[in-house]
Amino acid sequence: PSADATEAAVAQIAAALRDVADALASRGLTLRDVFFAHLYLRDLANFEDVNAAYVAAFRASFAEGDGPALHGARPPSRSCVAAPLPPGVEVLVDVECAPAGREALYVRSLSEWAPVCIGPYCQANTLRGALVFAAGQIHLDPPTMTLEGGSLAKNLGSCFRHAASVLGACHASLDASLSLVVYVVGPGFATARRAAARRTATAPLVVEVPALPMGAR
Repeated sequence: PSADATEAAVAQIAAALRDVADALASRGLTLRDVFFAHLYLRDLANFEDVNAAYVAAFRASFAEGDGPALHGARPPSRSCVAAPLPPGVEVLVDVECAPAGREALYVRSLSEWAPVCIGPYCQANTLRGALVFAAGQIHLDPPTMTLEGGSLAKNLGSCFRHAASVLGACHASLDASLSLVVYVVGPGFATARRAAARRTATAPLVVEVPALPMGAR
């Protein structure tokens, strides 16, 4: 990406999160109350710089509360994709919040059962012991954290297995899912629908996007 586009992306995510924090403050909330964030970038090549600004905003908020360490203070779950944003817009973010009754699952170490978080977020946030918001999953091999090859159907199967593992650890399941979004790079609507049908009765929202983190499909 150009230096100007990267600079604009960093400035925009910082400004957006300040606006979010101000909106929350008017309701007696802070970024510490965010349990899920959707992050959209025009160019995922700017992800590292945007992510650093994202981390800084949340770290500053958590430092003002009871938990000074971001990773120890229940950061939100998150999805991140590239998207064709309006002209001049490099970054878009929206958040969901709850002031109380939240537990977080954060995978910290390499294992066989689910990939480690590759950003400052939790794998899942559970609200009042009843509703689980799971972070996005890509087709990583958990022990090596490298992308799995093979067909799109195989890759989708891995994503669903990872999601099922995370939900299982939260005493939930894909069978009981209320909402399911599948992001696919390039044409893959029919394949994604078939893969979802084998895993859950929930009809997925399938969205074609320009790119996903780490070059996932």
